[in-house]
Amino acid sequence: VLGLVLEVQASPGAFSRLDLADFQKDTGALLLKGRKRRIVSLGPGLQADLERYIRFGREGYALPDERALFLGKHGRRVAGSALLARLKLYCRRAGVPRPHFSS
Repeated sequence: VLGLVLEVQASPGAFSRLDLADFQKDTGALLLKGRKRRIVSLGPGLQADLERYIRFGREGYALPDERALFLGKHGRRVAGSALLARLKLYCRRAGVPRPHFSS
């Protein structure tokens, strides 16, 4: 998620709204549903990371009916506020300012 936030510059809330169907593996396209809907192309490295997350990180952890791309600790859709809190924590630890978001 952190790589996506930095590369795509979308808000944590936009990432919390993503479903598995919003990521197209064959083209590396991601449909963001923030204030505006937009399609972004992921770089090859970030696309590979996202594919690994889906295959190894999400699989077996998500509840059977969960469509969300990113999950919280109970196997359900992660809240945007939880993603934002984690982002703030990592930025503070790294000593860098929190990024600004476009959606």
